[in-house]
Amino acid sequence: MNNPRCRRKGTAIVEFAVVFPLFLLLIIGAIDIGRSISVRHTMIEAVRGATRLYAVRGLTDGPKMQDVEATIDKAMSDARLSGYSVSFDPPPSASLEALTPVTVTLAIPYDRVSWGPSWFSRGSTITIRCTMPADAEESF
Repeated sequence: MNNPRCRRKGTAIVEFAVVFPLFLLLIIGAIDIGRSISVRHTMIEAVRGATRLYAVRGLTDGPKMQDVEATIDKAMSDARLSGYSVSFDPPPSASLEALTPVTVTLAIPYDRVSWGPSWFSRGSTITIRCTMPADAEESF
């Protein structure tokens, strides 16, 4: 029993029992943060494209509102995300004058994004906003 090798074996097990849960928590946190960064990137690209279409929707033969919404729906469904909300400012029924700022906002609860338990972000929302000037019908 006085063999130093046996005493060292017990120490290694105790160290492992202390360090492993912390290491596991760190790994799960890194995966969750990586997932949220990926979702934010997807949302940014979807909102950027939708805002561009929304800004030119008043032009003759321009895209319609269903095209704007389809842009976001396609990007979000490709990323397997649901439960999001989209808002437009000014509202879709408003007529746009040249260079009027238009904003598209996309929001999704973090609980819909996270793969693991979201202890620190419970109740939070990922919100992406993009604003562009409406295009003029005539060129400058």
